[in-house]
Amino acid sequence: MSNISWDFDLLRQQISKNNGNLLENLMREALLVDGILTSIDEITTEMLKKDDIKNYIITLRQLIGIFIKIIKERVALNTQLTKEGLYGSLIMIDSLEVSSIDAQTLEKLTKVLMSILLSREDVINWEKRAERIIVELCNIYSFSIFFNVFESRNYLEAHIYYLVSMEESKRHEIVEEIKRTILKYYQIDDIIQTFPLKTIEINLHGKILEENKNLLLIKTNDYLLETSGMGGILGVAVFASERISRKDNEILESILSIMTLVIGSSKALSKAIKELEYYAGHDPLTGLYNRRMFEHFLQYEITRVKRKQYKFSLFLQDLDDFKYINDSYGHPFGDLYLKEVSETLVKSLRDGDVVARLGGDEFAVILSETALSDARILAERIKKTFEIKKITTPDNKIIPIKASIGLVEYPTHGTSMEELLVVVDAALYKAKELGKNKVFVPTADEIKSSLKAQTAKFNILQEGIDDDRFEPFFQPIVDVASGEILAYEVLARLRSRNGELIPAINFINMAERLGKIFDIDRQIIKKAFQKKAATANPKLFFVNLSGKEIKDISFINYIIGLALEYEINTEELVFEITEREAVGDLSNIQELTSILNHQGIRIAIDDFGSGYSSFFYVKYIPVDFVKIDGEFIRELDKGDIKDIAFVESIQTLCKKLDIKTIAEYTENQGLLNIIKELGIQYAQGFYLGSPKESFL
Repeated sequence: MSNISWDFDLLRQQISKNNGNLLENLMREALLVDGILTSIDEITTEMLKKDDIKNYIITLRQLIGIFIKIIKERVALNTQLTKEGLYGSLIMIDSLEVSSIDAQTLEKLTKVLMSILLSREDVINWEKRAERIIVELCNIYSFSIFFNVFESRNYLEAHIYYLVSMEESKRHEIVEEIKRTILKYYQIDDIIQTFPLKTIEINLHGKILEENKNLLLIKTNDYLLETSGMGGILGVAVFASERISRKDNEILESILSIMTLVIGSSKALSKAIKELEYYAGHDPLTGLYNRRMFEHFLQYEITRVKRKQYKFSLFLQDLDDFKYINDSYGHPFGDLYLKEVSETLVKSLRDGDVVARLGGDEFAVILSETALSDARILAERIKKTFEIKKITTPDNKIIPIKASIGLVEYPTHGTSMEELLVVVDAALYKAKELGKNKVFVPTADEIKSSLKAQTAKFNILQEGIDDDRFEPFFQPIVDVASGEILAYEVLARLRSRNGELIPAINFINMAERLGKIFDIDRQIIKKAFQKKAATANPKLFFVNLSGKEIKDISFINYIIGLALEYEINTEELVFEITEREAVGDLSNIQELTSILNHQGIRIAIDDFGSGYSSFFYVKYIPVDFVKIDGEFIRELDKGDIKDIAFVESIQTLCKKLDIKTIAEYTENQGLLNIIKELGIQYAQGFYLGSPKESFL
């Protein structure tokens, strides 16, 4: 028995290791959720600069954040299921070790258990994997039937695996017994009326059932029955001539325990993974492809066209006056409006065409194997379809859908994805300039002009990075009561080759879109730290982080490493993120703040109040500073009661939560007086100090 005991110790170690690997993989799968928000950030970086849809996009991010929270809860549930499966397996091993099963059978069951490793492929294709293990177990102990039943949408689905050949009457007997089993577990009177039952029968062996074995014995188990769409019932059955022995019972229970682990965890995880992968590539509101998948299909179409030598068209569509609709009737109606647009687009196109929602009210369509002349006819027809389609507003008004469309053709308007996107974007805005609700196709001169402008802008950006010409500028943040400087916000400026200063607004959006922001911020932060160390400046440094940088722990570690290199106290650092970044990636922000708090680094939220979720998010993020959005501050001296009430409510909330407030855009003494009366502690603006190369 000593050898058997040693095998059990090894088995425990192996199962613990395998499940540990699975849990690690689950964490990686959870990162797919973060990929969704990364896609949304990239989609809306440019769009957020447009005042007419800014509030909508931030609200969209809030809704997506709530949706992602639900998905993550599902992942957490599956993780817990795996942990419970591990615990149950170890308990089962303990039971097996002291059971009456003979050593030879025990060794074979042990080998099956040790071979179970939940790879991603096995999880996705759990049905085939289950079949393989059922056959392995049947070779160890000959049973007649295995079945599993689970809820699928509005019906129950039973997979019945036959390990012996039998007459139709026997099969009918098995199905009826399974129905009785379902009735017992679900505590219902009529399985057909309550849950329509769909049976899938699989023959795994051709062995003939012996005539003298007429007694059907079934052992069952269940998992997560209370979780709709994930739980199920498992059963193993034998035809016998008499009641089976205690040893046979224990073997069947062991087989059932193994299959509960295999099917229960695999099926649940498969569902979660498929959902995560779907929403990593699709817009959760409309179900259309998102920007990431759109760019993937666009690049694929370009590659295919180069090989087959034909043309295709691409159009970019932006809804006209969507902000007015959102503001007038609310975001729920705005969502319904967007769904109507997406459904109309899909119905107006062919099956092979790609339709995507790029963010906000912007949609894109790839018309495969479609020349520009045909594409123009289609775009005009879609525009007219929108006009004809009427939508009833909450106050019973009838409004049409109006959209501006920019249309281009490959390779006429560009020979790469980047060129096509630049030209079609310019074409869309030209359509709006011409009066909206139009289809615009750029001329050859307009194409050259767009590409030339973007290329020149990119060259300036890249040359600045290569020549190390990005410089830090410092704007003071002032204590309202004392007038003393609390901190400096570190801002980026580009020094041209002729010495001219180029403001961040001229390059920051392109830098973020092309992933160059990391290179720029490395230069800015390093030079800022050098200056802080050289002057022994004790003031706080507010360092801006982009959406991509927040998600890159290596970049965070780079900044912390620089602080150590220049002997800068990390408690003098404040990482500043915009509210839209906090809304868009709450779980990642929470993880980030945990790391930063350990280092003594503080967090500030910029543009606070610009979205509808401001008050909700300070509950979950350990924020030290809130920078009240300048759009509210600059209106205070006009005496608008709503603006004053809103800013006052932010100040009251932050005071109760022990969060310091900073008023942005403080541009005159009148504003400063009002800010002081409201109790806001700090202020920032050109009146108090413009960005300079050196400290004040």
